[in-house]
Amino acid sequence: MGHKYNPVEKVLILSFRQCDPTKFNIKSIEKIIQRAVTLSGSKIVASIHMPFDSGTERPGLSLVHILSESHSGIHTSPEHHNYFSIHISTCGNKAHPFRAVGYLVREFNPDAGDIRYLKVGMDLGGSYHPKSLKSLIQRYYRLLNKGAYDFFCRELEPGNYRISFLDQSRVKKSRVSKAFGINFQEYVQL
Repeated sequence: MGHKYNPVEKVLILSFRQCDPTKFNIKSIEKIIQRAVTLSGSKIVASIHMPFDSGTERPGLSLVHILSESHSGIHTSPEHHNYFSIHISTCGNKAHPFRAVGYLVREFNPDAGDIRYLKVGMDLGGSYHPKSLKSLIQRYYRLLNKGAYDFFCRELEPGNYRISFLDQSRVKKSRVSKAFGINFQEYVQL
């Protein structure tokens, strides 16, 4: 009997601020995203990018990939706190964007970030999704606990989660709250 295909989409949306400014070039970004997609268990089959004037010495960039199991996109705004927005979506049973989180955080080295994990579509089983807020916290904590970040997590609805993190030696909680629209009182702190 053949492998059962699962049409559920696993979506990871990352927003990072005050990232490493040396990463704001097409060559670095392409290399990082290629590795992140590979870590997620997928591969890039086509891509397109568009640089734009950011009003700084570093151009902004929008980059979209068609993956073997869905798509990814990135948008940079060096003029807005060295901001990166990364979206990786996979479907099927083999690829999972979750696997790339720790690598992306280490590469971009933000002072703060916001991570959303969404399960979209019809789940026929056989694909990993966090079963609870506790399992998600444990998984992200293991992936990200390589730096001095404080983590805050909230279940948005069953199966959909939001994790915010910050390095309090580099940024104040109030700035992160304002930047990402977060009420930290609604979150569980690790």
